[in-house]
Amino acid sequence: VPLMREALAAMAIAPAAEIPPLAPGDHASIRFVLSLAPGWHVHARRPRQEHLIATIVSLASDLPAALGPVGYPVPAEREVAGDALLVYEEEVAFDVPVVVEEDAAAGGYRLEVRVRCQPCGADRCLAPREVVATATVTITVDAANDAPA
Repeated sequence: VPLMREALAAMAIAPAAEIPPLAPGDHASIRFVLSLAPGWHVHARRPRQEHLIATIVSLASDLPAALGPVGYPVPAEREVAGDALLVYEEEVAFDVPVVVEEDAAAGGYRLEVRVRCQPCGADRCLAPREVVATATVTITVDAANDAPA
């Protein structure tokens, strides 16, 4: 049980870096990283075996922008209990493409990233979990460009 608690305590998602301010019309990619405890993995977005729980990322936001589709990493192939599995391990990066609307107003907006996955070790899998990160994305508007000529 202590190892399971340790694995769950270590599982978290957060932005990979500070998110720079964006402007109307900007195209950007915001990276989020899912951290897993050493020796633990989650199954890939498209596992080979149908009975395995896929890792799925979903987005929610009030950001005036088009979001996605989410970029998933290439999974590693690992043999576990005689099965060749496609998994994500350690630091798992997900990229969220963002295209800010041309008429976006300045302000701070919420971007929520939810990862539903099933953490597994060498000899057991835990119940599926959901981890959530909420980041603020700032839109700045250049006043010089908005001034009448």
